[in-house]
Amino acid sequence: MKNMNGFLPLTLEEALLILKHSDKNGRRVRVVAGGTDVMARGNGNQSFFLDYILDISALKEIKEIKTSEDRIIIGAGCTHAQIAKSILLKNHASILTKASSVIGSPQIRNRGTIGGVIQPDELLTEISVDMLGENEFTDYRRSATRKALAISKSSVAFRAIKKEGVLVGVKIALGSVGPTIVLAHNCEKLIEGKKIDEELLSQIPSAVQADCKPIDDLRSTKEYRSHVIGVFISEILRSC
Repeated sequence: MKNMNGFLPLTLEEALLILKHSDKNGRRVRVVAGGTDVMARGNGNQSFFLDYILDISALKEIKEIKTSEDRIIIGAGCTHAQIAKSILLKNHASILTKASSVIGSPQIRNRGTIGGVIQPDELLTEISVDMLGENEFTDYRRSATRKALAISKSSVAFRAIKKEGVLVGVKIALGSVGPTIVLAHNCEKLIEGKKIDEELLSQIPSAVQADCKPIDDLRSTKEYRSHVIGVFISEILRSC
């Protein structure tokens, strides 16, 4: 890899000024926080790093986890390890601590950040999530070859409110069954306001089939992925 030009700002204001002036001068900047994905994607592809690297890992402003009214603000520079250990998140958004605790290896969790997926002229500073409300239930499950150092074959993130014996406000997100995260709208509609019984559970597989069209690859088959998603959702519903 060739030598690269870069910036290491110490404040958010300084980082934004660098982005602004680089844009005016026609220079393209690749923003890096943890760098775990950026370095892997840039290996052997020098053009991926654009003209400059903007390393924002020293910005304290984006490393806090705090509350704001009924929401939790997670700085885009927070590492997976920091999120997994956060008492605030364990009490009010436990699904995030559960998911973060199984990402990659300890090295990746200590370096990798929650932020990413932005355009070269953008700078993500924070992510805002709702606190869990009264009688609200969440769960996260994933399938992988090993417990650690393995990319998920499939995963489910679930959120709903328990109300008078049924679930309402059902939200389900599926991972590793498409190029991006898939929202399982058919499963959500099937479960919404219904009593959880064997009849409902028997309809989950067909709803999963309507929600996602996974592919075969080196990690798994499309049939296995669809099957496991259905099993996970059924297990979650039984545990509510």
